[in-house]
Amino acid sequence: MKLKDFIKEINNKRKIKCWYYFNGIVEDKIIQLKGYKTWLQIYRVDEISFSCSSDVLVKDFHYNLNKPFK
Repeated sequence: MKLKDFIKEINNKRKIKCWYYFNGIVEDKIIQLKGYKTWLQIYRVDEISFSCSSDVLVKDFHYNLNKPFK
């Protein structure tokens, strides 16, 4: 999966305002994600944790999703 498609999918799940999950491969990286709204409770990329605090701004949410790919 391409990064832009991953970001779009997770952003759509965020808007539903319930717990969401993702397990898959994005640009050759293994992703495990569990979130609620903008809170990435579990966000592992190739076994490295990139979890963040709850209730962040949407722009920070997008930054956190992109962080492991920079």
